[in-house]
Amino acid sequence: MAVLSNILLARYLGQEGFGEYAFISSILLIGNAFSTFGMDMILIRSLASDEKSFNLADGLLLQLLLSLFYVIGVFTTELFVSVPLSLKIYIFALFPLAFFTISNIDLRARQEMKCFHFFNLWLLLQLLAVLPCGFFMQT
Repeated sequence: MAVLSNILLARYLGQEGFGEYAFISSILLIGNAFSTFGMDMILIRSLASDEKSFNLADGLLLQLLLSLFYVIGVFTTELFVSVPLSLKIYIFALFPLAFFTISNIDLRARQEMKCFHFFNLWLLLQLLAVLPCGFFMQT
């Protein structure tokens, strides 16, 4: 679904617009990897075992804090190079992504895979949001 939505976005945005979208998406994905910091496996193991050394609140707080540092880093970059306004707006998506990640971790740790897959249907919604634009735009 992500491949199809990217094809439709490329058609809709054109070469320059899709290039900016790809750049911003990569910065956001790097930020998500930085803020997640590999804690998903640590939290899943901790929640699934009896040791409970880490809980979801700890993971969420750490991920939100790391997201805040990354957002500050993006805005600080403005001192050296020009940062697109779209990146300055889109970078704040790291905060809802933190809640999404922690929710996924909780579902996986409790082995609620049906809920986990239903929760991840946002990819389908993303495709449905892009689909009309791709069909009605001319190349």
